[in-house]
Amino acid sequence: LKKGVIAARVYLTDERQSYDRKLDDLKKESKYMILEIVNTFAEKVSGFRKGLDERIVFHKTQNFIEKESIKHIFVSELFKISRRHIFLF
Repeated sequence: LKKGVIAARVYLTDERQSYDRKLDDLKKESKYMILEIVNTFAEKVSGFRKGLDERIVFHKTQNFIEKESIKHIFVSELFKISRRHIFLF
């Protein structure tokens, strides 16, 4: 199996928006992609207003995939990583 991680982000930091459903959906879909999910990273933070230096979970994700040589990041939508134009890795 190919190894991968799930990355989820929601914008609102209150209870109106939850990433639990997104995580469940991504876990189910990863089985169709024949991926072994080895870690899950989720955060409630603005993908635009916060700079990457302020996104602790983003850095944990980045460090983990570099350390573990993970080549697959499973997200519901690419902008869930960041709404800024960035070079991720």
